[in-house]
Amino acid sequence: MKRIFSAVLVAVVVQVNSWAGIVFDAENPQLAFAAQELGEALAEAGKQDLQVSLGIASNEAKPEAFEIKVIGAKRIEVVGTDATGAMYGGLEVADRLRLGLPIETKDYKPFVEKRGIKFNIPFDVRTPSYDDSGDAAQNNIETVWDFEFWAAFFDEMTRYRYNVLSLWSAHPYPSIVKLDDYPDAALDDVYRMGLPIDQDWRKSGNPGPWGPWNRDLNEPGVMKLVKKITIEEKVEYWRKVFNYAGDRGIEISIFHWNVFTFGATGKNGITQAQANPITVDYLYKSVREALLTYPQISGIGVTAGENADDFVEGEHSIENFIYKTYGRAIMDVKKEQPDRKLSFIFRQHKTGLEHITEAFEDFPHEFETSFKYAVGHMYSMTRPVLFEDRFRDQVEDYGFKCWFNLRNDDMFALRWGNPDFTREFLQKMPHHLSPGFFMGSDGYVWGREYISKNAETAGQLEIDKHWYQFRQWGQLAYNPELGRDYWASV
Repeated sequence: MKRIFSAVLVAVVVQVNSWAGIVFDAENPQLAFAAQELGEALAEAGKQDLQVSLGIASNEAKPEAFEIKVIGAKRIEVVGTDATGAMYGGLEVADRLRLGLPIETKDYKPFVEKRGIKFNIPFDVRTPSYDDSGDAAQNNIETVWDFEFWAAFFDEMTRYRYNVLSLWSAHPYPSIVKLDDYPDAALDDVYRMGLPIDQDWRKSGNPGPWGPWNRDLNEPGVMKLVKKITIEEKVEYWRKVFNYAGDRGIEISIFHWNVFTFGATGKNGITQAQANPITVDYLYKSVREALLTYPQISGIGVTAGENADDFVEGEHSIENFIYKTYGRAIMDVKKEQPDRKLSFIFRQHKTGLEHITEAFEDFPHEFETSFKYAVGHMYSMTRPVLFEDRFRDQVEDYGFKCWFNLRNDDMFALRWGNPDFTREFLQKMPHHLSPGFFMGSDGYVWGREYISKNAETAGQLEIDKHWYQFRQWGQLAYNPELGRDYWASV
């Protein structure tokens, strides 16, 4: 077998922690998490006499890879090419101990580079995601302001080998930053809808953030207070959440639809109009401030339209609007932080690469694109055809990497699982054209479940309720060789 670990093992401060026989760098949060999982697995398997060491042999060319070395009957060495790889190696050993599967000397490296979850995040009834007019969103507004939820969610993501969380919001900024030039736009406290939801509340038959309510939110009783919290406390909260993600090797991306200014509309002259210079200035400064406030954000994505005038050309076209807002903000941050890892992802939806590249002619940084690979139905077939028909030629002609948006708009209540389907789907994706995928839904929030009538399961994390589904997409994207024996043991 070809070895991928040619670098010299990095010297680290090691510590034998409270789990007997586990040697690791106690100052490294990723290794500490793996050591905790190993300690619990050794106890469950009754193998406390087994010695396991976690180390790092840096190799930037092979991110998140690791090697397991079995030395005799009582010793295992795990060596990762980076901290995340070493963590994954420790989790692999812990997993096999729990399942009673053999542990062998072997190299591992990710099959899909970026393995992400798409999370439509309802920050507040005043700063919604794509469509927050259902119970899943309203009941989870409180959830997203609960740090314990995020800690448990990120831990599960890590066990399943996801390394990206993309948060999708129409306009998150009043809930996450405060601007000196637009102080009235920032929102203290957190609110949800205070009255029962039914179809009569919808302004139109169209789902989406352009008007899901036919009631004025300022009317008495329409909103219900969820949490008392200042905007300054909100900023510290999200820094804590994003830092925890980083401690699990998870990158944060933020995605938007345009043009929306929920929470800020009507303040200081801000409107939802792409030709309004105040709106342009406000959004540019909001994006810039968010990227500077949260250095953990490694990607920002945009949609060219949902509430935009798609037929305007020239200075006020939607593509130019995005350049003057998101594009300029990213350029400013990259100039101030030249070593910052920051991807810009321009979704194909409602535009094309010809118009994007024209608007971004002066953008000095590389950017990527995105496509709804299976439209909204990722469980319909293992090789969707729409990307081949509509966008592949553009991606190849322009040389852009294309993220695949794997939309699950079907499986919410049903607990789904089919590793053969998942493996075939992942293997048939054109990986040479893509850094990876985001897997998630519109119209549903993967926070806590809200429909169970069973007291023991009510309120559990959706990632736990649908653990078999989430586990397959994450782990098979990392290692598609996991076969029927493995999944039968799981």
